[in-house]
Amino acid sequence: MTETDGANDRQMRRMVYLLLTIIATAMVGGRIAVVQSSTGEVPFLSANDRSRWCTISALVDDGTYAIDRQINYREPVRKRRVWYSIDLVRHRGADGEQHYYSSKPPLYPTMLAGVYAAFRALTGASLFADPFYVGRWLLAITNLLPMIGYFAIMLSLIERFGKTNYGRLLAATAVTCGTLLVPFAISLSNHLPAAISSAVALVCVLAIGDRRGSLWLGFVAGLAGGFAAANELPALSMTCLWGALLLLSGGLRATSMYALGLLVVAVAFFGTNYYAHGSWRPPYMHRGNGPMIARIDAGAETPDVAMVRSALIEAEGDAVEAVSEQTPLEILETTKPHLIEVWLPETQQRYALTRDDAGWKLSHWDDWYEYPGTYWQPRYRTGVDKGEQSRGLYAFHATWGHHGIFSLTPIWVLSIIGCGMWVRSGSVCYRNMSLAIGLATLVCFAFYIARPLIDRNYGGVSCAFRWMLWFIPLWIWLLLPAADWIAKHPLGRGLGYVLLAVGLFSVVCSLENPWQHPWIYRYWDNLGWLSY
Repeated sequence: MTETDGANDRQMRRMVYLLLTIIATAMVGGRIAVVQSSTGEVPFLSANDRSRWCTISALVDDGTYAIDRQINYREPVRKRRVWYSIDLVRHRGADGEQHYYSSKPPLYPTMLAGVYAAFRALTGASLFADPFYVGRWLLAITNLLPMIGYFAIMLSLIERFGKTNYGRLLAATAVTCGTLLVPFAISLSNHLPAAISSAVALVCVLAIGDRRGSLWLGFVAGLAGGFAAANELPALSMTCLWGALLLLSGGLRATSMYALGLLVVAVAFFGTNYYAHGSWRPPYMHRGNGPMIARIDAGAETPDVAMVRSALIEAEGDAVEAVSEQTPLEILETTKPHLIEVWLPETQQRYALTRDDAGWKLSHWDDWYEYPGTYWQPRYRTGVDKGEQSRGLYAFHATWGHHGIFSLTPIWVLSIIGCGMWVRSGSVCYRNMSLAIGLATLVCFAFYIARPLIDRNYGGVSCAFRWMLWFIPLWIWLLLPAADWIAKHPLGRGLGYVLLAVGLFSVVCSLENPWQHPWIYRYWDNLGWLSY
């Protein structure tokens, strides 16, 4: 191939990259321009994104993280609570009263609230008064624009590491149009920012490993790796591995800059969480009882008010606030079996009364998901939210079944092959990176399979096994040598087209709303094969 031919190829690829970016941007932008709920009152598509929208509105419009006003608002005509979400927690706020809050970590919604505050200051429009106008513009600003930047990052990575026209264009088409990250760009979720952060961290760590970037890239990698973990907690595995890779390739200086970036994100994450909830732990970590205060000998009978008050009075140290014989106390039933709430109206304190093999115990209340009307109890959950009983079946459906990583986007098969190729023939930097990505993938997948029944729900009602979507930029990099390898064979190229076509099909089926079951699930359900 002559130098002129090479230049022509590069020019052709850039034109295709631009064309793919335009197509994907127009496709997502068009959906954002008309996005609306199934009932038509708001541009919110699910309980998941409504939970974040509530926080954004509460922060800017009410100056609080409590979302009581948002979830209780009823639209004037049909009196529906169009902002209501099941992704809620309830606990005592700084004012001593019980309030509802989003169950999502508050860092990302707080950042989006800053965008909304600026938009409201410039236009005078509010989410409540003009939900479609404001909501759609915010989605365009916070989702569409970053997605274009994500495309640019990934396409430059593909151009650099790919070796053939076929392999590069196959990967470029997958990035822009062929993965199930794309439908999530029309809804507020943690998945898009987590994937973009992973892409940035990947590029920075590879650049430092190749001695192509300054040490400040280590700081950027730390910000990106930390933000990925802030949005997807299991991404902390890759965040740690990126630090180890930097230590191997960039030494202590690069690793120190990386740690500084992580520290910035950690301070922001835990700081916003404490400011919002008065706890360093995010809401999803408040699912049970706190430390035990006392044992109550009541036999098989439920302890009465006198017994509970006596136990509270006798508790030593700082275990409880001051309680006397005159302190009002209520014993209330809950939605959970063997759990009774002890309520002190004067101090707004809650305690948990539970029964085990040794009898009754009194504990600090720490179950923020237990409140009147809560969805997160076994008798209320429906469909996949009931949880998959069999871990083996869960693993199958998460890989090759109705929510399958490979059945919905089979091009990831090439990522497995590519990982092996990087290990065998890549430089030390690339070999270590591929091993790190492979290890993190296995660890995170095993983590989700090992989750308790309530969490074995495929990510709820969504178009993918969405908890693994942040791996997409990493898997794209892995598949590049495999895509170049199959480019040498006509049958291989044909197989690549088929794998890509299935992924494109899955995206198109989900583009109307990512918060719906995958097309395989819906098809099997129509055939009567599912029993959820």
